[in-house]
Amino acid sequence: EERIKEQVCCKCNPCTTRSPEFLAIVTNREVLVTVARRTLEWRADVQPVVVPNNLLRKAGYRQFIAWRYNYLGRGNRKCPPSCVVWAVRQKYPSSSGSYMGFDGLNCD
Repeated sequence: EERIKEQVCCKCNPCTTRSPEFLAIVTNREVLVTVARRTLEWRADVQPVVVPNNLLRKAGYRQFIAWRYNYLGRGNRKCPPSCVVWAVRQKYPSSSGSYMGFDGLNCD
């Protein structure tokens, strides 16, 4: 059931993923590298020379949620619609073809 909830499109006409704002905020490599590096700084992690696609995907999802819903508060999470997930995955694919998904999140 969780996977089915994950597969819901934004239902906007036209789709959110076609907007210039989406491209600039959610899939722009320079923006996502900055977001990923900033997140690593907060966590005191080692900064990679090249930010891997898995971190760019997570940054893209984070950017979409921030753009769409603003700040949700600590511990509150939302799943991006499937059209967003697939747009981000297409731009920043996994070399193995395997993705984590959003298990444990309320994807309503």
